[in-house]
Amino acid sequence: MTSAGPSSSVLALNSGSSSLKFGLYQVESSIPKVLLSGEAESIGDRQGKFWAKDANDKQLVTESANFGTQQDAVARIGTFLADCKEAQPAAVGHRVVHGGPNLRRHCLVNEVVLRQLEAATVFAPLHNPPALSVIRFAQEHFPQLPQVACFDTAFHAGMPDVARTLPLPLELRSDGIHRYGFHGLSCESVVRQLGDDLPDRLIIAHLGNGASLTAVKGGQSIDTSMGLTPTGGVIMERAAVISIRACWSIWCVKRTSTPGVSKPWSITVPASSEFRGSTATCAVCIKRLDPTPTRGWQFKCFVIQFAIASMKVACTPALTSKT
Repeated sequence: MTSAGPSSSVLALNSGSSSLKFGLYQVESSIPKVLLSGEAESIGDRQGKFWAKDANDKQLVTESANFGTQQDAVARIGTFLADCKEAQPAAVGHRVVHGGPNLRRHCLVNEVVLRQLEAATVFAPLHNPPALSVIRFAQEHFPQLPQVACFDTAFHAGMPDVARTLPLPLELRSDGIHRYGFHGLSCESVVRQLGDDLPDRLIIAHLGNGASLTAVKGGQSIDTSMGLTPTGGVIMERAAVISIRACWSIWCVKRTSTPGVSKPWSITVPASSEFRGSTATCAVCIKRLDPTPTRGWQFKCFVIQFAIASMKVACTPALTSKT
C-alpha cells in the first residue's frame, strides 16, 4: 500500500519485542471508534500467528505465520488492510515507551526525531528498539502517510520539579537523569474517556505485566510510581524496585558461595515463589518459579496501597507547584 485517499482513519501500531499489535480507528469524534484490531504474534519464531477481528469481535482472519522480522509483520498488516473493506488509514501512529529528555510531546516523525529516539534507547533498551524498527518499516511500507510517535512519557512531562527530581548531582539531572513516568497513553485515555466527569483529583492504576500508579490533578500528571525507566515502582510480573544496597549485598554473598560469579550482573537469584519472579533493578535477574500466589498477591496489594497513600499526599496543593 503506497497511498491513501480521503480518510478519517488512523492505524495504530504497538510493538513489542516479539509481537506487533495493530488497530484501525475512526477518529471523527473525540472518542476514537475501533474498526479493526489484531496482532502478529511470536515474531522471529516459526510458530507465529496472525489474527484480526472487526469492531464486533468477529474473527476476520486467524492463520499460522512465520514472521522473521518486524518488517514481515508490518507487510502482512498492510496486505490485510488493503484487502479489507474498511477505510484505509490517513496516518500511522506508533506507541513509543520512552521519549528521552528531548521528546516531551507526541510528534510527527522525521530524521531528527529518529535520531533522538535512537539516543533514548539507553533509557528503555527492551522497548524502544522494536518501536524504532517498526517506525522505519512503516515508513517504507506506507511512504505517503504521516507517521506520528506517541510517547508513554509525554503525559508526565509537566510533573512538578519536586516529583521529577532524583537525589542526584545537578550535572546528572541536566543530562536527563530524572523521573519520567510511563503508561502515559493509558492515563491519557482514562482522562479523555472521563470527559466532564473527570474529578479534580484522581489516581489511575495501570495494572498488568507492567504496573504503575499516577496521581492526576486537574487532568495533569503530578506524580507517578515509575521513574527513570519502566522497571521502577510497584511490584510487577517483570520488575520491581530493590535497593541498590540489597543488590550489592546479594552479590557479596553469592560471589563467595557460587562458582563463576565475579560481577554483580552475573547473579541469578531464585525468588520466593510467592512473588512470581519479579526482576529487580541493578541487573539482578530473578528466576520465575512455580507460584503460590496468596501471599504474593497480599504483598502486591500492600505495595499498591502504600503507593496510593503517597499519591494522596502528592495531590495536596503544596506539592502541585512546578517551581
